[in-house]
Amino acid sequence: MSSRLTATLKRVDGRVIPIGPAEPADSVGMDASLQGTMPGGQTTATLTVARDPRLRDIDPFDELVIRDVGGTEVWSGYGVEYPARDGEGPSVEISATGWSGYLKDNPPPPLIAVDRKFDSWQPPPLVRKAAAGTSVTWDKAYTASAEGGLEWTGASGAQIAGFSIAELYYAASAGAKISRVDYRGTAANTANTVAPGVYYSNAEDMAGATSVAQTLDNTIRTASIPTASRYLAMQVLASSTHTPAAGSAFNRRIDMIAVYGDHGIPLYPIGDGTQGVLASDVVNWGLTQACPLLTPEISSTSFVIPHLVETDLEDMEALVMVANATELYDWGCFGKRFVFRPAGTGRTWVVRSSDPGVSLTDAGEQGDDTYTRCIVSFGDPGGKSVKVGYPGSGADVETAALVDTSSNVLTQRGRPRTLKLSLTATSTVARAIQAGQVALREKARVNQRGDAVLTGEAQDTAGVWRNVCQVQSGDQIIFADRGWIPRRIVDNTYAENTDSQAVSLDSTPAKLDAILERMGVINEGNNL
Repeated sequence: MSSRLTATLKRVDGRVIPIGPAEPADSVGMDASLQGTMPGGQTTATLTVARDPRLRDIDPFDELVIRDVGGTEVWSGYGVEYPARDGEGPSVEISATGWSGYLKDNPPPPLIAVDRKFDSWQPPPLVRKAAAGTSVTWDKAYTASAEGGLEWTGASGAQIAGFSIAELYYAASAGAKISRVDYRGTAANTANTVAPGVYYSNAEDMAGATSVAQTLDNTIRTASIPTASRYLAMQVLASSTHTPAAGSAFNRRIDMIAVYGDHGIPLYPIGDGTQGVLASDVVNWGLTQACPLLTPEISSTSFVIPHLVETDLEDMEALVMVANATELYDWGCFGKRFVFRPAGTGRTWVVRSSDPGVSLTDAGEQGDDTYTRCIVSFGDPGGKSVKVGYPGSGADVETAALVDTSSNVLTQRGRPRTLKLSLTATSTVARAIQAGQVALREKARVNQRGDAVLTGEAQDTAGVWRNVCQVQSGDQIIFADRGWIPRRIVDNTYAENTDSQAVSLDSTPAKLDAILERMGVINEGNNL
């Protein structure tokens, strides 16, 4: 079969080398195979082409671009392999990986987007205590705790020596710094004590530290750090020797805390007086830091993430997965375009299962994948275990938002079945509810799964006929004679020798569970 595709290699010196036939209509095809998946985008390509001396010095990072008739790019990547520099035979196979592989090349910088965990504040290290010298007495008259809140307490009716001190200390990971702290707290019986506020320094021993004043009046307050710093401390200090009256014990408590890194990611109000970040902004920030060769095409998300601390991610893909945990947006690389968008917003194709060259095999609804409601377990920023669930679940928070209202086989029978999830990362009620809703929605998609093969051309919803080599993972397809319901393409393989595109529709349970688990959403297991 003649080829409709053309391919070029872009060398490091800027040269562009054509691969395979120069005139597709009159030459032997390249026997190309192009693969993609969602999430991920374009993944791999293999081409069987005529042996060409010009290809002997292919660099593994040369860029491969494959185009359809008319110049439409249908696949682009790098990491080109040409296995036999010298050999026999008229042809050789070359292969490449899509730009999705670039997401695995570099980790993003440590990110403290918003840290609400009280236990991020700990007793100061020895180097800090040593630097304070012998003029102060640590942890004798006062105690400091970070369990369920930040609290400093002192005894009543007993003498407290001057310069007694207790402190809580925050250390950001290497490469991260803090620019702001939001807090809410109260204080009682503070006579003869000094609590100047939030100390900040870039030295572990707090050398040269200065402080920003605090106001503890049970109102959300902000302490902006003038010089972004890696180390913070909050303390109480006895200014002089004194004896608190019986029943007048010192107490200073902070019951809400939010530490913001110096990252430049926009902040949005949550509703409790503090702020959080959007997944779309986090992904855009990470791409700028770790993958500057990609062009972001990012759709804005709306859920404000209340807590996000990731200081040791293995690669950029991991950050996308974490940020996307309660959105489950489609994302991937199509050439050097990084797309992050709601599922179902790719190009939509319209075919009939009875059309020549079209075949459709539906898996049918599976009982193992069908649920009517959900319970989500998580740990809150204070370290407390919390459950949210459907009404009547006995969860700490009950909401009708975790009931599937679609007409599946179980709801038709009036038979409930519960999906039980747990979140591995610190979360909040709002985020847990959203995670449950997304999981119920995606589990419903699993019951629409199937496989199809398209040959030749297909029509998009704008009425334009295009070759099926332009179909990509993340697109939708409507089988008009099976109902006008878009089906999501999650895997695709185009074979040039048959001019056919094999696609997997929606998701398999194993693939969905793997995605959810990578995002920190664990399916705890259920039985019919």
